[in-house]
Amino acid sequence: MSSTATWSSVIQLRASGYVARFSVTPGWRSCIPIFLAVSEQLFQDGHRAAALFEAAKAAHNRVKKMTGLSDDGATLMGNAFKDDRPTLVLADLSTQTGKDIQAGYRFLFMG
Repeated sequence: MSSTATWSSVIQLRASGYVARFSVTPGWRSCIPIFLAVSEQLFQDGHRAAALFEAAKAAHNRVKKMTGLSDDGATLMGNAFKDDRPTLVLADLSTQTGKDIQAGYRFLFMG
């Protein structure tokens, strides 16, 4: 990726590959504009760490809103994406690949 990439193009690159491969809940797709709103200007101004931090906070808040869970941090993400009856399903849990994808996102979001 070139150094002139915008935060928008980075998110769109990642999201387009992700959305194309997996059946994602409609609410999850709506996160991209939320991430951009809180982080794009920081990214463009060269504040990459702050942009990532704000996007991570937005993801946390979005998961909390989508699930209705009152947990925070790793506990929130662990419960939202858990193996047994997860609140948010990001892959086909009837296959081992889908279970692995779900677990990967759980661990990624847990930090």
